[in-house]
Formats: sequence, C-alpha cells, structure tokens
Amino acid sequence: MNKLRLLLKYLEPYKWSAFRNILYNILSALFALFSYTMVIPFLKIMFNRMEPAPYPGEFQLNAEYLSAAARYYMTSLIDKHGETTALLLVCLVVVVASLFKNGFIFLANNSMALEAAKKEAEAAASAPAATEPAEVEKAEVKA
Repeated sequence: MNKLRLLLKYLEPYKWSAFRNILYNILSALFALFSYTMVIPFLKIMFNRMEPAPYPGEFQLNAEYLSAAARYYMTSLIDKHGETTALLLVCLVVVVASLFKNGFIFLANNSMALEAAKKEAEAAASAPAATEPAEVEKAEVKA
C-alpha cells in the first residue's frame, strides 16, 4: 500500500496530462473505428450493392437505428445525386475522419512530453546559475 501511495505522489503533477492523454487516445480510437466502418458503404457503392432502405422512424440511440438511418440516408443520397456524388462524400468522410484520428494520436503522444518539458524548464530555471565560462578561464590562468 505504501508503494502505491509513493507512486501516486510522483504521478500527482502529471494527472491532467494523463487525463488528456487518455481522452485523446479514446477520441483517436473512435475516429479510427468510424473511418474503418466507412469502407463498407464505399464498397457497396462501388459494386452496386446498395439496396433501397425504408425510413428508419423516430430517433433511438442504438446501433440498429443508426445503421438503418445511415443506409436510408445513403440510398436517398444516391437516388438524388447519383453514385459518383455519394462515393465522393464517403471518401471525403473517410479522409476527414482519418485526419482527426491522426491529429488525436499526435496530441496523445505529445501531451505527456509537453508536461515533461515544462517540468524540466522549471527545474532548470530554479537551479543556481553556473559561473560564466570566461570567469572560469580567468581563474584557471591566474592559478
């Protein structure tokens, strides 16, 4: 138990950086999941496998409704604007989701490094100033 308290004492200055790191990793995982699942509509449009979907009904927060709504809006987009426009939209969504995913990975990787750099700069600023090199040389010449 004492070792855990000692560890928590050392982690205390980094708690917000660790929280941000975890948050950025979760967001990058969500965008990665989203960008990979967008491959399914892409392939369906490419190989003409999109079947007409009925209106999904009133909003519900579950996977079945979200899947039905996505199919409905994708088929209505294809009917209204054609397959090329729908394919372009799917590609654009995949690219944007991938950019967000990579951006959050970058932020997750650098959130801890930024905090460590701040701590190092604070430690360097609070350290006593070293003597000037020119003064050291003069002292060596006199001796």
